[in-house]
Amino acid sequence: MEPNSRIEPVSAAAVPNSAPQAFWQQMPELPGSGEIMATGDPEKLPHNPIDQPWDCQEDYLEAQYRILRCEGTEGLRFSVESYRRAQTERREMWDDDHTWVYPDVSMIR
Repeated sequence: MEPNSRIEPVSAAAVPNSAPQAFWQQMPELPGSGEIMATGDPEKLPHNPIDQPWDCQEDYLEAQYRILRCEGTEGLRFSVESYRRAQTERREMWDDDHTWVYPDVSMIR
């Protein structure tokens, strides 16, 4: 599976006493801004056969991780893209079937 250029891997130094890991094992648990702000199609999901056993446990774990990670991030990515599109078109973003907008929220650092 090819690495996704929108995802920044975690450095090996951050995982003490670890063996070399596959790219998917180095993916951060939470998506970064580059991944969430990306436009266009999401990364291609791996094939997930459900009617036959997997040949390799590592391939199975990678496929399941990528599928679940995509499921967890795509809704947010879609909503951010919708919001950015609304800003570009100079219109206000309101709640829809996929996104709920909270207008009176501020970030405190």
